[in-house]
Amino acid sequence: MPIDPEIVIAKARELLKVPFVVYGRTKRGVDCLGVVIWVGKEVGGLPEDFHMEPYTYPPKPQLWEQYFPQYFDECDVEPGAVLIVRKHPNGSPRHCYFIGANAQTVIGMDEALARLWVTETRLNDDIRARIWKCYRFK
Repeated sequence: MPIDPEIVIAKARELLKVPFVVYGRTKRGVDCLGVVIWVGKEVGGLPEDFHMEPYTYPPKPQLWEQYFPQYFDECDVEPGAVLIVRKHPNGSPRHCYFIGANAQTVIGMDEALARLWVTETRLNDDIRARIWKCYRFK
């Protein structure tokens, strides 16, 4: 049975305003994958020794395919799931968020780094047009 999405969302929200740090994995700083990894470990969806390094920055599609199927099930856009998006509608997957309550928001690092901290923003049409895949913890 998947992990309760409300617990996932609550843990993701604990990182709001945590600053951007490339390869960051703690409350002192995270990148987009760092948000997923930290939350995953906190809710028991990922083992404590889980890591995804080394990887290029931003991550390449092979990274998602290599690591995600082992710990995640592909799903529809739903609260508490990890949303992986392309840089542009026909591009490679490059960024990830958690989907917030009622699938109306996303929680994660601002893609454009206009804000250098974790935010919760509206799941808008631009993000929806760039969805590559969506996963939930197994």
